[in-house]
Amino acid sequence: MRRTPLETMTHLPNALLRDPIPERDLVPLDSTPEILMKQLDDLPYTRWRKIPVDYPPKFPNNYPPEFPALDGDSLYKAYMRSEYKVLDWLGDAVIEAVLSLAMYPTLSACTQPIAPPMSELCSSLASNIFLCHLTLLYGLQLHDPRTARGRPTFPKRMGDIFEAIVGVCLQRRGYSVTLGWLQSLFDPWVSRAREQREGTPFVCGVDQSLYEHRMRVLTDVPLAPRDDRLLSLDCLVVDGTLRTALRGGDISAAIGDNCWEKLDVSRVHLSEEYPRLPPLEAVDPVFLTAALTDSTYYLHFGEDVAFNEGFRSLGQHFLHLAATVLVVRLSPRSSSSERDEIRAACTCRPLFALLGLTLNVHRHLRTVRGAADDTCWIAIGESAAAFCALAGVTYLHAGWDDFLGWANDMLSPWILAAAAEQFLGDKGAQSRRMHRLIAEAAAAEKKAAVAEEKKQKREKHAALMLKQAQYRKSPSDARRRYAGDFRQLLTGFD
Repeated sequence: MRRTPLETMTHLPNALLRDPIPERDLVPLDSTPEILMKQLDDLPYTRWRKIPVDYPPKFPNNYPPEFPALDGDSLYKAYMRSEYKVLDWLGDAVIEAVLSLAMYPTLSACTQPIAPPMSELCSSLASNIFLCHLTLLYGLQLHDPRTARGRPTFPKRMGDIFEAIVGVCLQRRGYSVTLGWLQSLFDPWVSRAREQREGTPFVCGVDQSLYEHRMRVLTDVPLAPRDDRLLSLDCLVVDGTLRTALRGGDISAAIGDNCWEKLDVSRVHLSEEYPRLPPLEAVDPVFLTAALTDSTYYLHFGEDVAFNEGFRSLGQHFLHLAATVLVVRLSPRSSSSERDEIRAACTCRPLFALLGLTLNVHRHLRTVRGAADDTCWIAIGESAAAFCALAGVTYLHAGWDDFLGWANDMLSPWILAAAAEQFLGDKGAQSRRMHRLIAEAAAAEKKAAVAEEKKQKREKHAALMLKQAQYRKSPSDARRRYAGDFRQLLTGFD
């Protein structure tokens, strides 16, 4: 008979965690995936909802895939609320990156636009509602520490535990093992959806509106670039002016007044070699050209043009994952809210756009703009998308290890500066930080008020005890005076 991963552990810091909870054991663990994943859907007290995914897949015979081999200490941390905050934060980023890779698994796939329902599907697969159902496949809901055994298996907690296990797997077993396990776990769902929905090119409404606006403004104006030459790695050279401006902390003079959100980079320490070019040696120029082709160019010249939507989506998620890994590594003592702020500051759109400019993407991006415009500057979203697209090409071409090494060189200075509050990111990251500080100040004020109230009660109680002691030892005529003092002390005393 099939057993849960925790039942097979020979060592667990909490031995009670190994034993399944009988009240939660509703169906045998060797049942079909359909039965396992639906066992709690009709029980109102558990607050479980049905899986928010259309087209349930046909599962292979060996589904679910084998649970990764993890030690007891690691699984224990994944179940302890005090331990799994960092782990589930890391696991969430891993799951989003893996689902993005499921949408765009190869360089060729990134040049083929995908209909929007596919993106919506991957968002639903990353939700706690779906992830908690995956825990049922391995019987993870049958275990809990003593403090949580009397509680129902709420979906939020089970989803967090699954994300924490993914984070543990990444730390203990490495990226390749984690990727293989999650790909096998999600593949039936993604494959079934791909069969139903692929084949429809998709451009988001924002890009469509931007293109229509530009065409109204640029009627009868020549478009640039006008050539269809394939780009090579030689076009990606570090812009010396922007490199100097970055290291000097004054980027306004280099960028000029182009409606970009300005970042305060004056306290970020950057080396003389910064930034590092992505490891794209021997990459096919077709994919590099697609990464530097904007959606407006695709809309203008037709469906035969490959543009950077797939590379951008993939690169954005893997930059997010790399930033998460680096924040955990470089700032291990930060609180959960501080980690969120650091990552938000170092993955904001203005910073990615600025990094794109330093790699000269504005001089080679194929987009719709006026040929008479001699500034070569592009919209902030276009530069950020081009940088993320280059990151996506880098991951698919070089692999995770080389990609993480490049991302470490690109993002570490900003992460260290953000951890030291020397770089605050864009307005969104600054707003998040301000709300945290306000909440912390309010919590500290409330805590101080509660402490002061307790102190006053202790002092009043001590005074009452003293009066009682004096009352017992005093003569009868003095007791009447103390009795009046007792009534005064007892007034308002809880």
